[in-house]
Amino acid sequence: MKKEDKLYKLIFATQKGQGAGRKKESMVILLEKFKPLISKYTYLLYYEDAEDDLVLFFIEMIQSIQLKGFKLSNSDYQLLAFISKAMHNEFIKLSKAKDKKVQTLELEEWYCKEQPYNDYVKLEVMELLSHLKMREKQIIIMKYWFGYSDIEVGGKLNITRQTVNRINKRSLDKMHRYIYAYSIF
Repeated sequence: MKKEDKLYKLIFATQKGQGAGRKKESMVILLEKFKPLISKYTYLLYYEDAEDDLVLFFIEMIQSIQLKGFKLSNSDYQLLAFISKAMHNEFIKLSKAKDKKVQTLELEEWYCKEQPYNDYVKLEVMELLSHLKMREKQIIIMKYWFGYSDIEVGGKLNITRQTVNRINKRSLDKMHRYIYAYSIF
């Protein structure tokens, strides 16, 4: 191996090194080398346990890399590209999971608000909303429960007013068809 194949050697040492001390030492060195990348994605994710999630993913990834697949002539460059791409993909996955969690929380908050409706009406509304997609539910709740305008809803969901209007119309049509098909009211 060439002098620049240090990354390959470190990963090899974490996977098959002699003794737990050598494996741990190699992993610490790798974590230090990739700390800027982990910090960048931690900052972009902006949630409390983001760094822990990324570090855990990094450690598991390093342990599972198949070193046989990397050519020895420029293995460090290939490994660097592989690790960077894997970290980016994990960032995207965590980012989507975080967005989905936030959307779910926002939808559940509307039900907890004290409203002058009886429980039967709330259940009927919940039944109607259960037939809509997540984005459709968000728009209906924000417009009709909280009273936001199309522009305000669009601003909160990062979509245009026209898109809000189109989704709102489609959602109301779905709900209307459901009411007549099953005559729940």
